[in-house]
Amino acid sequence: MPRVEKLSVHSHDFSQILVYLGGSGFQELGGEKLPVARGSILVIPPCQSHRFIKTDQRPPVCLVIDCDQETWVLEPQTARASLHELARIEARLLDVSRAQAANRSTFQQIVPLVELIGIIDARLAARPLDQKSGPIVDELNRLIQQLPWSEVSPATLARRADRTVAHLTRLLQAEVGLSLSQLIDQSRLEAAETALGDRNLTIAAAARQVGILDPNYFSRWFRRKSGRSPREFRQSDRAGRE
Repeated sequence: MPRVEKLSVHSHDFSQILVYLGGSGFQELGGEKLPVARGSILVIPPCQSHRFIKTDQRPPVCLVIDCDQETWVLEPQTARASLHELARIEARLLDVSRAQAANRSTFQQIVPLVELIGIIDARLAARPLDQKSGPIVDELNRLIQQLPWSEVSPATLARRADRTVAHLTRLLQAEVGLSLSQLIDQSRLEAAETALGDRNLTIAAAARQVGILDPNYFSRWFRRKSGRSPREFRQSDRAGRE
C-alpha cells in the first residue's frame, strides 16, 4: 500500500472516509486546502481529486474506509473527533487486530468494525454518542471547572468526589471507557484550544491558562495530544475562520 504522503493528486470511483490518527498537514480536495491533524475526519466523494500535503516530520497515520459505490455515495464533509471518540476508534481497531491474530470467527471480527463505523457516522452526523456522557463524567467535568488547572489531578478529583482513585477510575471506564488521566487531558486540550484561539495571548500565556508553566513542554504535550503544534493549530484555526 503506498504511503499517504507519497501519493500525488488522484481520485477514485467510490467514496472514501479518512480518519487521521496521527501526523498533520493539508488535504487538498478539489483545489481547496483543508488543514488536517489527529482527529480530523474527511469524506471524499467519488471522482473527487485529492492528495495529502505533509507539514509534519512524522508520517501521517490515517484510517481509510473505502465505501462501496452502489451502497454509499457520500457528499464532501469534514468533522473532528474528540479524544474520547479517538480512544474508542483506536480501541476497536485493536479489537479487530486481536481477533484476526487469534483467527476468530468473521462475526467476531465484524462486530468491532460495525461499532467503529458507528462512532465515525455519529460524529459526521453530529449526533451524541450513547456513552459520551453520564453522571460520573458530568460530576468530574463540574469538578474540573471549579478547580484551577494547577490543582487538577486524578488524586484531587478523587478526593473531591469522596472516592479512591482506583474506584473512580473503574466507574469512569465503565461509563465512557476513559481513564481519569485521559478525561483530564481531554478537558485540558479543549481549554488549550480555546486559549490558543485568543490572538491576544502568546503561546506561553495560553499554556499558563491550562496550568502548564513551561511553554516548551506545553508545545510537546499539545502536539502529542492533538497531532499538531500550537503554532500549526493557530495557523489552521485562522485559515478555518477566513
